Amino acid sequence: MQRITVFDIDGRIMQIPSIWLSSADLKDSSLRLHARNVCYIANAMRDCMIFPELPFDKKIHLLNRDSVQAYIDYERARRLEETTIHSREMTLFNLLRFMDESDGFLHRPLKDGPYRDTRKITSGSYQYLPKEISEEQMISLLLHLHNECERVVLHFIFDTGIRIEQAVTLTNYSLPEEVAAAGGYLPMRLAANKQRKNSTREQITMLSAPVLARVQRYHNNDLAYRKRYPSRHALGNLVFLSANGRPWTRQNLTKQMRAAASRAGFNLHQPRMFNRGDGKKRHVQISPHVLRHSFACNVLRSTDMGADYMERRVLVQQCLCHRSLEAGDPYANLVPRRLAESEDNTFSKYQQAKRIDLVTFMAPRKHSERRGHQTK
Repeated sequence: MQRITVFDIDGRIMQIPSIWLSSADLKDSSLRLHARNVCYIANAMRDCMIFPELPFDKKIHLLNRDSVQAYIDYERARRLEETTIHSREMTLFNLLRFMDESDGFLHRPLKDGPYRDTRKITSGSYQYLPKEISEEQMISLLLHLHNECERVVLHFIFDTGIRIEQAVTLTNYSLPEEVAAAGGYLPMRLAANKQRKNSTREQITMLSAPVLARVQRYHNNDLAYRKRYPSRHALGNLVFLSANGRPWTRQNLTKQMRAAASRAGFNLHQPRMFNRGDGKKRHVQISPHVLRHSFACNVLRSTDMGADYMERRVLVQQCLCHRSLEAGDPYANLVPRRLAESEDNTFSKYQQAKRIDLVTFMAPRKHSERRGHQTK
């Protein structure tokens, strides 16, 4: 069992959260998120004078509904995003639920606390449509990137719908073999990103043959990739590396994408409406996750990925590793069934992949790559 220690602003160990996180069966990324949230909650409760003289371990035993409401009102007054506040409330709720299931000094019945009916103050649902980019925008974005190693990874996410965390850790083991596939698509198996630490849940998505060929061409021609991996097709190799031959990080890839979007003249601050009832809008910058939304919409529009619209809905659920079919409803609102099944619809996702590769691939002699990560 790993040991996780969380400190408050005065340098004191917050014992109850530390025990909870050390025993929780969660992925490392989830543990880090909860640990940060506990620190934010403890600091904010001190600032808004919720039992200010008590350490957090004692404070957590005394919290009531009014205390949590005061904390959330304080966070909203600081103009934090509603998603951030909801995430922190869920951390607090999970901590109290852990205490409810514990014995001894850790125990505090959930029914005697702020969540006696398990009803949260914030809401995790937001009424806005997912953001997507068109084929023309994708081509413009790729053409304004400096290196093929950047273009290939973003084209891969756009084509498969995988999360950025999966893309930066993907190995050749997950790539499909070069076999003929009906319609030009190949199944690709990889570990699902959102799961518990010891879970073996698997995600299966579809990779188009032109994008697989682009990946292999990148492995064969990229000098930084060949320098790091002399045996460039070994199963344990990372599929994508940065321009310096280093593993991508989520932050670095997002930075390169936003810089290219800025050079391409994208509007990086398209507002979306929250379901908060106060009319406030949040500004959302473009990120690799937008490519995942675009993949789902393209699958629903395509005429070569399923016999009918409902089969494509099921395919979206499978490829995005959603737990239920209803999780894809926002994409169905963007791509209504009547439009996807109209006689005028001839959109082919396979042909789209070929067009993007043809337009955005630049042979080494046609351009000068910028090794490093210049953004200007």
